[in-house]
Amino acid sequence: MLPAAQALMDEILSPSMASFDLDESLLATETKLAQNAKKVALMTLGTAAQKYMMGLADQQEVLIGVADIIMDTYAMESAILRTQKMAASKSEDAIARYIDMTRVFCNDAVERIEAEAKNTLAAMAEGDELRTLLAALRRFTKMTPMNTVSARQRIANAMIEANRYVY
Repeated sequence: MLPAAQALMDEILSPSMASFDLDESLLATETKLAQNAKKVALMTLGTAAQKYMMGLADQQEVLIGVADIIMDTYAMESAILRTQKMAASKSEDAIARYIDMTRVFCNDAVERIEAEAKNTLAAMAEGDELRTLLAALRRFTKMTPMNTVSARQRIANAMIEANRYVY
């Protein structure tokens, strides 16, 4: 894990190259967010491992923060992969509400991951080190928020119309 964390820290400290993603596949934005969430988890866990080394097991609050980030990241990736798998066998219209649910979940998960990472990083670092880590965190959690209200309404309307839980 430490070599991967060190490679990520090298990426963080290098000048950011403008990346132009031309990926227009289904849930491409959410896939990129999940990849970046993995980087946030690695950055947070790597920082904890470097700071506490063998004493990390005694830092329960830090470990809880990292675990929450990992759980949301796993759930994001799982939702994306399930929806993409469904899309392979059904039309995009047939799975439109599943796409809505995945996008809403990823949008909300990134916000939770960012908040948890901020609190966890602040517990481990201060000064310039914290500012550097928070700048990297902003880079990894940067997203254009979606209209979750209308997506949630579409999801709810589908269930109201069916008069049952349909998902």
